[in-house]
Amino acid sequence: MKTVNQKPINQLTFSTLLFLLLSFTAFSQEICDNGIDDDNDGLVDLNDVDDCACTLADVPLDIIPNPSFEDNGCCPAIFTTPFDDLCLEGWQNGTSGTADYLNTCDFITEGMPLPLPDGDGAIGVGAGLVDIGFGIQELNLEYMSTCLTEPLEAGEEYTLEMSIAASSIGESGFSQDITFGDAPITVYGLLDCNAQEPTTGCPEDFGWINLGSTIYSPINEWGLISIDLDVPQEIQGIALGVGCDIDDSYVIEFLSTFIPYFYLDDILIFQGDAPTAEPIDLGYSDCNETATLTAPTGAVSYQWYFEGVALVGETSDDLLVELDDELDYGQYGVVATNTDGSCTFQDIQVEGLENDLIIGSDVTTGCPPLTISFDANLASSGQPLLWTVGDEEIEGLFFELTFDEPGTYPVSASFSDENGCEFSADADPIVVIGNEGLTPTFDIQNSCSPFIIELGVEEAVTGCTWTLDDGDVIGNQCSFEYEYSGTGDFVVNVESSAAGSDCLLTGSITVDVSGIQGGNYTISGDFDFCEGDSAVISGSPAINTYDWGSTTGESFVVTEPGDYSVTITEPDGCEYIENFSVTNTPLPDFNPPFVIEGCLGEDIDFRPFVTVGEISFDEPSGSVGANFQGLVTVTATNECGSVDRQVELDLEDCSCKVYVPNAFTPDGDGLNDLFRPEIDCDLSEYELVIFNRWGNEVFRSESLANAWNGSSAEEEFFSPTSIYTYFIRYDSELNPLQEPIEIVGSVSVIR
Repeated sequence: MKTVNQKPINQLTFSTLLFLLLSFTAFSQEICDNGIDDDNDGLVDLNDVDDCACTLADVPLDIIPNPSFEDNGCCPAIFTTPFDDLCLEGWQNGTSGTADYLNTCDFITEGMPLPLPDGDGAIGVGAGLVDIGFGIQELNLEYMSTCLTEPLEAGEEYTLEMSIAASSIGESGFSQDITFGDAPITVYGLLDCNAQEPTTGCPEDFGWINLGSTIYSPINEWGLISIDLDVPQEIQGIALGVGCDIDDSYVIEFLSTFIPYFYLDDILIFQGDAPTAEPIDLGYSDCNETATLTAPTGAVSYQWYFEGVALVGETSDDLLVELDDELDYGQYGVVATNTDGSCTFQDIQVEGLENDLIIGSDVTTGCPPLTISFDANLASSGQPLLWTVGDEEIEGLFFELTFDEPGTYPVSASFSDENGCEFSADADPIVVIGNEGLTPTFDIQNSCSPFIIELGVEEAVTGCTWTLDDGDVIGNQCSFEYEYSGTGDFVVNVESSAAGSDCLLTGSITVDVSGIQGGNYTISGDFDFCEGDSAVISGSPAINTYDWGSTTGESFVVTEPGDYSVTITEPDGCEYIENFSVTNTPLPDFNPPFVIEGCLGEDIDFRPFVTVGEISFDEPSGSVGANFQGLVTVTATNECGSVDRQVELDLEDCSCKVYVPNAFTPDGDGLNDLFRPEIDCDLSEYELVIFNRWGNEVFRSESLANAWNGSSAEEEFFSPTSIYTYFIRYDSELNPLQEPIEIVGSVSVIR
């Protein structure tokens, strides 16, 4: 894959030093900017370091092994301790707190910003104050250490420069959110560079020498920091991490997974101060088929080089590179000559981006439900991805999917960069092994119930578990005999783990006993008959023998209700017992009272007096006066017959008789002084309202006992001779009506 690895501010790779001690001397036969091996020593232009030298800006000391973490013995697949895993060359854990080796070849975190400052590798270290309870906080610091190829001399001035970024890790994984404060990024000197301290506490308590630190404000972007080193004695190795003086924003609650996390890359040490020159600016266009390099401004002249060989005629401050194929990829550099005659060299690695996308998953094969983590390596783009997994589309860099169904699921991903250029990659498909895989078999050993059935599976598996239709579970047997006393087909299910796999294989089969089992008979008849009668129960077909207990034959006469059974013997000798019940229905049980009272014109309910059957009777004809009293015949009928009963009905006219006077004389003589209606029945509802000729209410009563005496309820005087309107509303208590009766009329008050 093509990647672009851009140097952070003012940093030179060590490959640069292989073809640079830069610039030109006039007394050499080698011409340093013509692209020709002028002195025939096999070295061209800047690669001929003996002939092409000049006064350069400061360059880093070549004393840190593997300063950008590019040299490795393997690609990390998970969080590892670089020293124990032997992936990362030249570095080890300085303490028992384990730093992490990260590389875009196979493993990065969601919180690490991309692209990396230099190459494909970086390290990650955590720092925190662990709250273990009872007001006690313990330092938890991680450090990476290395042995220097040459020691730092006591009393000399040095500057360490490196790229740094930050993120945090919580219960849900890495986050780009920064939830903690400034950090003292510290360089420690080691007198014995191969020693590892058994601690996660403060290194100074174990004899490490604090060479210098700088306060770093965490941000989820790569930046450059410089640390001036104070070297009090000869130092054989260095360790890098967060210093001991951290504040309460680094407190980690007990058992919490939250950790402040820092990424380090491209570690350089300079004799004296670090250089301050700006780097080459790199930009891509035409869907990354063209790269434009721009040199820092302010020089007198420029000369561009590719792999140390001059690009003749390329003397402006920018360079356009056509990336037609991988032959155009490599180290590009520019020599800038200053007004004082000194020169500055900056270089940068230029590669294509179209093959930068790598995608994958932690596993590719398994059994459902199979949960798989997917991730991607976007060393140069950092663009969001559109994944296609089977028929599902997902956006993101890291995610999990659970596969519940067996099958093969192709995996691919794509993205578009800021120029609209499309990039894509494929990964190994996901293969989900199906849970089916067992083939159950059955063999029925006999032809009569109970059946002896041999169950087994065709596959060579062990530890089978069977579940039968009736809920019985038979474990740890892949073949066995089962006694079945049922009368129909039944289902068995079996499961077993596949050999050498955690996948659970299953199978199911219906055991068909209908073709060989007996039970070819029918018992029929009148299983419910009328009381006093009998019923005939029959068996068919006639080729069977039927034993009813008290008799044999095709038919059996039942005279009493109850539970019965019959034994059926088929011609092949199979016997079956069939149980059946016979019931009978009695005549209607009808016992009404001899006298039933009621009201004329109303229904008479005989249902409380009968348990079985329908009721009918002759309604009385004729009447004596307003009432009726006489005998009637009532009949109760059901499917088994009818019963007649004679009942004397005593029926009355239950309606009320009402008389309302049309005048009264409220003069106090004791004769006709009150006005009220005369009603000859008990009432469940009653209301009397009197209105004057203007429609005003002058009297109201809700009781027959409360009559009107002609006085006004408001004026308290006897009303003059006049005509008043009355409104009467009532309902009979004996024969209540759905709607009460209302009467409106007039009454005269006479003085």
